Amino acid sequence: MHKICQAFFFTISVLSIQITLTAQTTNDTISVVKDTSNVTIVNDTSTDTLPGSKSTDQIIDIKRSNGGKPTGSNDTSQISVTALGVTKDTIPSSVNVDLEQIFNAKTPKEYIISDIKVSGAKSFDQSLIISITGLAVGDKVIIPGADNFSKAINNLWKQNLISNVEIYFTKLVDKNLSVEINITERPRLSGYKFRGIKKGESEDLEAKTGLVKGRVVTENMKRSAVDNIQKYYVDKGFRNIEVKAREEKDLTAPNAVLMTFLIDKKGKVKINEINFAGNDNVPDPKLKKQMKGTKEMSRFTLFPP
Repeated sequence: MHKICQAFFFTISVLSIQITLTAQTTNDTISVVKDTSNVTIVNDTSTDTLPGSKSTDQIIDIKRSNGGKPTGSNDTSQISVTALGVTKDTIPSSVNVDLEQIFNAKTPKEYIISDIKVSGAKSFDQSLIISITGLAVGDKVIIPGADNFSKAINNLWKQNLISNVEIYFTKLVDKNLSVEINITERPRLSGYKFRGIKKGESEDLEAKTGLVKGRVVTENMKRSAVDNIQKYYVDKGFRNIEVKAREEKDLTAPNAVLMTFLIDKKGKVKINEINFAGNDNVPDPKLKKQMKGTKEMSRFTLFPP
């Protein structure tokens, strides 16, 4: 009986040790997951999030987007730098430490741009995009501290042709730096229409909007078209007119949109009466004749003055 109790106690001890080890392993695993919660993992098979790179590359990402601001405005959007580990098994591996720490170096270092690629370009030639940035293979850049890449982003931004631009450092060998420029092109105008007005008015407005099919759609273009429509109707006496521009994706054409202008003319503004003051030497009728195109509303009364 004593031996049976010893064997039972030994079995309980072993089970207790196994449970303790399992708990420690679980805690360690949870700790690892927490440590990597702030790291963005990108699947290498994706073709939309990041430009194509080897699964073991480390990528430094410099990006800028409009943040919802109208194109052409003097925005001060910041340029951010992010290190992303790219791997197939969702765990960073074979990290290029030099590339990861390139912006954290205490002493600026000189690098040479050895390669430039462009991704995301659909309507524009890649060599044109590179030319606009001002970057070139063989350029020497000082990192940290160089403004070559922020200038490249601003140069592209000023063209009003893109809605987002990102510059990636995809590879670093000795001092040779590989660069990739990822852009999102603005859509082009495939057509437009008017709602709230008659067909004859729509035909008159087409020449007033200044819109041209096939051109890149910008906030300035939409604002200009709305202003032109409003001016057209204000001149006709519709001073309370409201015009809204609605944009929707054209499913029949790649990277294209259709514009719809919603027009509410409201009522015409009419002049009820014109009064003059201080015209001691000039009669009212003579002054009214000088106001061409301005008329008072007709007044009917059973008691003439």
